[in-house]
Amino acid sequence: MGVFYDWQWPDLGLNKPNDWICWPAAFGLVFLGPIFGTAMVDALAGVTDGFGAWLFGLRGFVMAADQETIAVYDHKIQDYAALKPDPQQDKAMRDFSAQLPPGARVLDYGCGPGAFARAFADQGFEVEAFDASKEMVALTQADPRIMAWQARFEEFQSQRYYDGVWASFSLLHAPRDRMPDLLMAIQGALKPNGCLTLALKLGSGSRRDSLGRLYTYYSLSELRGLLTKAKFDWLNHIEGKSIGLDGTQSDWAIVHTRVLDG
Repeated sequence: MGVFYDWQWPDLGLNKPNDWICWPAAFGLVFLGPIFGTAMVDALAGVTDGFGAWLFGLRGFVMAADQETIAVYDHKIQDYAALKPDPQQDKAMRDFSAQLPPGARVLDYGCGPGAFARAFADQGFEVEAFDASKEMVALTQADPRIMAWQARFEEFQSQRYYDGVWASFSLLHAPRDRMPDLLMAIQGALKPNGCLTLALKLGSGSRRDSLGRLYTYYSLSELRGLLTKAKFDWLNHIEGKSIGLDGTQSDWAIVHTRVLDG
Protein backbone atom coordinates (compact mmCIF):
# COMPACT_ATOMS: atom_id res chain seq x y z
CA MET A 1 0.00 0.00 0.00
CA GLY A 2 2.72 2.47 0.88
CA VAL A 3 3.91 2.82 -2.70
CA PHE A 4 0.47 3.98 -3.82
CA TYR A 5 0.56 6.85 -1.34
CA ASP A 6 4.28 7.69 -1.41
CA TRP A 7 4.22 9.37 -4.82
CA GLN A 8 4.58 13.12 -5.43
CA TRP A 9 1.08 13.58 -6.81
CA PRO A 10 1.04 17.40 -6.86
CA ASP A 11 4.29 17.43 -8.85
CA LEU A 12 2.58 15.32 -11.51
CA GLY A 13 -0.52 17.47 -11.55
CA LEU A 14 -2.62 14.58 -10.21
CA ASN A 15 -4.95 14.10 -7.28
CA LYS A 16 -3.89 11.69 -4.56
CA PRO A 17 -6.10 8.56 -4.71
CA ASN A 18 -8.34 7.47 -1.87
CA ASP A 19 -8.66 4.15 -0.07
CA TRP A 20 -11.47 2.99 -2.35
CA ILE A 21 -8.94 2.85 -5.18
CA CYS A 22 -5.72 1.97 -3.40
CA TRP A 23 -6.88 -1.04 -1.44
CA PRO A 24 -8.49 -2.98 -4.33
CA ALA A 25 -5.53 -2.19 -6.59
CA ALA A 26 -3.05 -3.30 -3.93
CA PHE A 27 -4.98 -6.53 -3.38
CA GLY A 28 -4.97 -7.26 -7.10
CA LEU A 29 -1.24 -6.70 -7.50
CA VAL A 30 -0.20 -8.60 -4.38
CA PHE A 31 -2.56 -11.55 -4.47
CA LEU A 32 -3.44 -11.90 -8.14
CA GLY A 33 -0.03 -11.09 -9.60
CA PRO A 34 0.93 -8.42 -12.14
CA ILE A 35 -1.17 -9.70 -15.04
CA PHE A 36 -4.47 -10.05 -13.20
CA GLY A 37 -3.62 -7.13 -10.95
CA THR A 38 -3.14 -4.90 -13.95
CA ALA A 39 -6.47 -6.10 -15.33
CA MET A 40 -8.08 -5.02 -12.05
CA VAL A 41 -6.46 -1.62 -12.42
CA ASP A 42 -7.92 -1.35 -15.92
CA ALA A 43 -11.35 -2.29 -14.61
CA LEU A 44 -11.12 0.36 -11.89
CA ALA A 45 -10.19 2.92 -14.52
CA GLY A 46 -13.45 2.27 -16.28
CA VAL A 47 -15.60 3.03 -13.26
CA THR A 48 -13.62 5.70 -11.43
CA ASP A 49 -13.89 9.25 -12.65
CA GLY A 50 -10.73 11.37 -12.52
CA PHE A 51 -8.18 8.62 -11.82
CA GLY A 52 -7.22 7.58 -15.35
CA ALA A 53 -3.83 9.28 -15.18
CA TRP A 54 -3.07 7.82 -11.78
CA LEU A 55 -3.99 4.33 -12.96
CA PHE A 56 -1.67 4.70 -15.95
CA GLY A 57 1.10 5.38 -13.46
CA LEU A 58 0.10 2.32 -11.46
CA ARG A 59 0.44 0.21 -14.60
CA GLY A 60 3.94 1.66 -14.92
CA PHE A 61 4.77 0.49 -11.41
CA VAL A 62 3.99 -3.09 -12.49
CA MET A 63 6.52 -2.74 -15.35
CA ALA A 64 9.84 -2.42 -13.53
CA ALA A 65 12.44 -0.05 -14.95
CA ASP A 66 15.89 -1.38 -15.80
CA GLN A 67 17.59 -1.21 -12.42
CA GLU A 68 21.07 -1.83 -13.81
CA THR A 69 20.82 1.27 -16.00
CA ILE A 70 19.57 3.39 -13.11
CA ALA A 71 22.36 2.09 -10.86
CA VAL A 72 24.99 3.14 -13.40
CA TYR A 73 23.67 6.70 -13.42
CA ASP A 74 23.47 6.81 -9.63
CA HIS A 75 27.08 5.62 -9.37
CA LYS A 76 28.53 7.66 -12.27
CA ILE A 77 26.68 10.91 -11.67
CA GLN A 78 29.78 13.08 -11.28
CA ASP A 79 31.40 11.64 -14.40
CA TYR A 80 28.19 12.20 -16.34
CA ALA A 81 27.78 15.76 -15.10
CA ALA A 82 31.38 16.51 -16.14
CA LEU A 83 30.85 15.55 -19.79
CA LYS A 84 31.42 18.49 -22.11
CA PRO A 85 28.27 19.64 -23.94
CA ASP A 86 28.11 18.89 -27.64
CA PRO A 87 27.81 22.12 -29.70
CA GLN A 88 25.16 20.60 -31.98
CA GLN A 89 23.08 19.53 -29.00
CA ASP A 90 23.36 23.01 -27.50
CA LYS A 91 22.13 24.46 -30.79
CA ALA A 92 19.21 22.02 -30.78
CA MET A 93 18.32 23.25 -27.30
CA ARG A 94 18.35 26.86 -28.52
CA ASP A 95 16.21 25.94 -31.54
CA PHE A 96 13.72 24.21 -29.22
CA SER A 97 13.61 27.25 -26.95
CA ALA A 98 13.01 29.58 -29.91
CA GLN A 99 9.74 27.78 -30.66
CA LEU A 100 8.34 28.50 -27.18
CA PRO A 101 6.46 31.55 -25.92
CA PRO A 102 8.02 33.76 -23.21
CA GLY A 103 7.70 32.21 -19.77
CA ALA A 104 6.74 28.84 -21.25
CA ARG A 105 6.26 25.82 -19.04
CA VAL A 106 8.93 23.27 -20.03
CA LEU A 107 9.44 19.66 -18.94
CA ASP A 108 12.91 18.09 -19.06
CA TYR A 109 11.83 14.47 -19.57
CA GLY A 110 14.62 12.29 -18.15
CA CYS A 111 16.67 15.26 -17.00
CA GLY A 112 19.93 13.57 -15.96
CA PRO A 113 22.05 15.98 -13.89
CA GLY A 114 19.85 18.91 -14.93
CA ALA A 115 22.17 20.82 -17.28
CA PHE A 116 19.45 21.52 -19.84
CA ALA A 117 16.87 22.21 -17.14
CA ARG A 118 19.16 24.92 -15.74
CA ALA A 119 19.65 26.34 -19.23
CA PHE A 120 15.89 26.57 -19.67
CA ALA A 121 15.54 28.29 -16.30
CA ASP A 122 18.23 30.78 -17.37
CA GLN A 123 15.95 31.72 -20.27
CA GLY A 124 13.08 32.54 -17.95
CA PHE A 125 11.02 29.41 -18.54
CA GLU A 126 9.01 27.67 -15.83
CA VAL A 127 10.93 24.40 -15.61
CA GLU A 128 9.95 20.99 -14.32
CA ALA A 129 12.07 17.85 -14.60
CA PHE A 130 12.09 14.20 -13.66
CA ASP A 131 14.46 11.25 -13.84
CA ALA A 132 14.51 7.65 -12.61
CA SER A 133 17.91 8.17 -10.93
CA LYS A 134 17.68 9.42 -7.37
CA GLU A 135 21.13 11.00 -7.55
CA MET A 136 20.37 12.79 -10.81
CA VAL A 137 17.20 14.24 -9.33
CA ALA A 138 19.03 15.39 -6.20
CA LEU A 139 21.57 17.27 -8.33
CA THR A 140 18.82 18.87 -10.40
CA GLN A 141 16.89 19.88 -7.27
CA ALA A 142 19.91 21.87 -6.08
CA ASP A 143 18.65 24.65 -8.35
CA PRO A 144 15.59 26.15 -6.61
CA ARG A 145 14.20 27.36 -9.94
CA ILE A 146 13.53 23.78 -11.05
CA MET A 147 10.76 21.56 -9.70
CA ALA A 148 12.28 18.09 -10.04
CA TRP A 149 11.03 14.71 -8.90
CA GLN A 150 12.01 11.05 -9.22
CA ALA A 151 9.87 8.94 -11.54
CA ARG A 152 10.02 6.32 -14.26
CA PHE A 153 8.78 7.04 -17.75
CA GLU A 154 5.60 5.01 -17.26
CA GLU A 155 4.72 6.99 -14.14
CA PHE A 156 4.49 10.27 -16.01
CA GLN A 157 1.06 11.51 -17.00
CA SER A 158 -0.37 14.99 -17.36
CA GLN A 159 -3.03 16.72 -19.44
CA ARG A 160 -2.36 19.70 -21.73
CA TYR A 161 0.01 21.22 -19.19
CA TYR A 162 3.34 21.93 -20.93
CA ASP A 163 4.32 24.23 -23.77
CA GLY A 164 7.36 22.09 -24.52
CA VAL A 165 8.86 18.72 -23.61
CA TRP A 166 12.60 18.18 -23.98
CA ALA A 167 13.51 14.47 -24.07
CA SER A 168 17.27 14.44 -24.64
CA PHE A 169 18.79 10.94 -24.80
CA SER A 170 16.38 9.62 -22.19
CA LEU A 171 13.77 7.56 -24.06
CA LEU A 172 16.54 5.46 -25.59
CA HIS A 173 16.46 3.59 -22.27
CA ALA A 174 12.78 2.66 -22.70
CA PRO A 175 11.84 -0.74 -24.18
CA ARG A 176 10.84 -0.51 -27.83
CA ASP A 177 7.38 -1.93 -27.19
CA ARG A 178 6.67 0.84 -24.66
CA MET A 179 7.64 3.73 -26.93
CA PRO A 180 4.21 4.20 -28.59
CA ASP A 181 2.45 4.56 -25.23
CA LEU A 182 5.15 6.86 -23.85
CA LEU A 183 4.97 9.16 -26.88
CA MET A 184 1.18 9.30 -26.59
CA ALA A 185 1.51 10.24 -22.92
CA ILE A 186 3.86 13.09 -23.88
CA GLN A 187 1.48 14.19 -26.62
CA GLY A 188 -1.36 14.31 -24.10
CA ALA A 189 0.74 16.37 -21.70
CA LEU A 190 1.45 19.09 -24.27
CA LYS A 191 -0.77 22.08 -24.88
CA PRO A 192 -2.18 22.57 -28.38
CA ASN A 193 0.69 23.43 -30.71
CA GLY A 194 3.15 22.29 -28.03
CA CYS A 195 6.67 21.20 -28.94
CA LEU A 196 8.56 17.97 -28.36
CA THR A 197 12.26 17.63 -29.08
CA LEU A 198 13.48 14.06 -28.94
CA ALA A 199 17.09 12.84 -29.06
CA LEU A 200 17.94 9.17 -29.60
CA LYS A 201 20.84 7.05 -30.78
CA LEU A 202 20.66 5.67 -34.30
CA GLY A 203 20.93 1.99 -35.09
CA SER A 204 18.92 -1.17 -34.66
CA GLY A 205 18.03 -3.58 -31.88
CA SER A 206 18.65 -3.26 -28.16
CA ARG A 207 21.83 -3.95 -26.19
CA ARG A 208 23.87 -2.91 -23.18
CA ASP A 209 26.96 -0.76 -23.38
CA SER A 210 30.21 -1.56 -21.55
CA LEU A 211 28.89 0.14 -18.41
CA GLY A 212 25.75 -1.99 -18.34
CA ARG A 213 23.23 0.60 -19.54
CA LEU A 214 20.45 -0.82 -21.69
CA TYR A 215 19.84 1.05 -24.96
CA THR A 216 17.20 0.82 -27.67
CA TYR A 217 18.31 2.07 -31.08
CA TYR A 218 16.12 3.46 -33.86
CA SER A 219 16.34 4.27 -37.54
CA LEU A 220 15.03 7.62 -38.73
CA SER A 221 12.22 5.94 -40.67
CA GLU A 222 11.08 3.97 -37.62
CA LEU A 223 11.21 7.08 -35.47
CA ARG A 224 9.23 9.07 -38.03
CA GLY A 225 6.54 6.40 -38.05
CA LEU A 226 6.29 6.37 -34.25
CA LEU A 227 6.01 10.15 -34.04
CA THR A 228 3.42 10.32 -36.81
CA LYS A 229 1.30 7.66 -35.10
CA ALA A 230 1.52 9.64 -31.84
CA LYS A 231 0.20 12.72 -33.72
CA PHE A 232 3.40 14.75 -33.89
CA ASP A 233 4.40 16.81 -36.90
CA TRP A 234 8.08 16.23 -37.78
CA LEU A 235 9.50 19.72 -38.29
CA ASN A 236 13.20 19.03 -38.83
CA HIS A 237 16.10 17.06 -37.44
CA ILE A 238 19.87 17.03 -37.16
CA GLU A 239 22.28 14.10 -37.03
CA GLY A 240 25.65 13.87 -35.36
CA LYS A 241 28.25 11.79 -33.57
CA SER A 242 29.61 12.19 -30.06
CA ILE A 243 31.49 10.28 -27.37
CA GLY A 244 29.40 9.28 -24.39
CA LEU A 245 29.95 8.22 -20.81
CA ASP A 246 31.26 4.81 -21.88
CA GLY A 247 33.98 6.40 -24.01
CA THR A 248 32.62 5.20 -27.35
CA GLN A 249 31.32 7.26 -30.25
CA SER A 250 27.67 6.90 -31.25
CA ASP A 251 25.50 8.19 -34.08
CA TRP A 252 22.44 10.10 -32.96
CA ALA A 253 19.53 12.21 -34.18
CA ILE A 254 17.66 15.09 -32.58
CA VAL A 255 14.14 15.63 -33.92
CA HIS A 256 12.04 18.77 -33.46
CA THR A 257 8.29 18.13 -33.56
CA ARG A 258 5.03 19.87 -32.80
CA VAL A 259 1.65 18.50 -31.75
CA LEU A 260 -0.58 18.11 -34.79
CA ASP A 261 -3.72 20.25 -34.81
CA GLY A 262 -6.87 18.24 -34.23
